[in-house]
Amino acid sequence: MKKSCFTIMRTDRPTIARLVILATGAFATIAAFIGVASIHTTIDPEVAARIARSKISEAAARYAGAEAEDIAATRQAIHEILTAAHKEVSGKADVATQPFRGFCNATSCAAMGTKDKLRGGHELQDYIQHSLEPATVLLSSAREKILVQIMSARQNALVRANHYRKETLQFAHDAGISPTELDTGLPAIGAMAETLDHSVNQTIAAGIGASLELVFIRSTITILMSVLEPAIATAAGTAGAAGTACVIDGPSPVGKIIGATIAVGGSAWTAKEIWQAIAEINRLPGKIEGLLNEQLDSQEKAATGALDQIEAGFQPLLAPVL
Repeated sequence: MKKSCFTIMRTDRPTIARLVILATGAFATIAAFIGVASIHTTIDPEVAARIARSKISEAAARYAGAEAEDIAATRQAIHEILTAAHKEVSGKADVATQPFRGFCNATSCAAMGTKDKLRGGHELQDYIQHSLEPATVLLSSAREKILVQIMSARQNALVRANHYRKETLQFAHDAGISPTELDTGLPAIGAMAETLDHSVNQTIAAGIGASLELVFIRSTITILMSVLEPAIATAAGTAGAAGTACVIDGPSPVGKIIGATIAVGGSAWTAKEIWQAIAEINRLPGKIEGLLNEQLDSQEKAATGALDQIEAGFQPLLAPVL
């Protein structure tokens, strides 16, 4: 005979009761476990701090490694920039001195210098500066490339510092540690950026700035002017009023100045001093090479100092904070 639903329920009631009791007990156990875990986290901040400290240490090592790799790569890139620039120095020095070499070129420069001396101009200096452009472009090009590398390294350091700070704050939040407590161990990123800007900019201005190109130009002008000065002084001193007129007027200053000095008996002295100037000018490429290499070495020294400052400025952010 088949049992009805009511008969089954009546017959299995003890079993159902046992199942209810077991389920109730299981839920109670789970709730108790969750409560104990929650209470344990709340009452044991040392464990939470230890976990956060471990995560922060791992993050610090990761960011320190990335920063070290970035600085090393930047140093290598700058070294390659300057190595390439040094290889071009000889050719640039030769091109830059071509306008002054040879009898005609030296005489033209002496004529311009004489005109400047008689009428207070600066045509010769402008001519020298213009002729030095291939060499100055070499310096400025290297400078711009180096600055890009340094500014990129600086920006990367600040970005890493910000990311590190955000991670540490997240670790503190997850561990139930007050962010204000954690903040006391982290220098402000803004202060770091300001300090880095000041120190790096000073280093750049001293060793990589455009002022070094002006130093190179002034040094070269001084060398050339000293070489040509004897011929200029003789021509200007012996030309007199007639010579002054010839130098200032006419489309051919070389012919005018030579004509004037011959007319007043100064041609022998001027010709001798021009040849002496040519002998010195022929040695000018080597002197310009030396000046260019000095400027590039100065750029390398300043770049190294700037990267050292960026590296040193980044390290305090990785100090223990808990």
